[in-house]
Amino acid sequence: MFSGFNQNISYKGKRLHIQTEDSGAPSACVTSLLFLDGAIIESRKLDYSKLPDDAEREGKIRIIMNKQHRGILKDLAAGAFDEKIGITRT
Repeated sequence: MFSGFNQNISYKGKRLHIQTEDSGAPSACVTSLLFLDGAIIESRKLDYSKLPDDAEREGKIRIIMNKQHRGILKDLAAGAFDEKIGITRT
């Protein structure tokens, strides 16, 4: 199990927090949450239970975590959550 990532972000005047963590065995799941004022506005889970239990597993899990965390950041920057966080598009 990895400790995960926690990141505070300022976006269009809003303060958000992204958290990505590995649940470890037996759940074998990476979860990423995007928070605004303590409320979850986006949740993503990826089951990695099918990954082979070999020497490369930990590295692959770390890659999954990074990719999922960056994916939320990318979607945030693209405006995917603007409506959920109270930003109207003009």
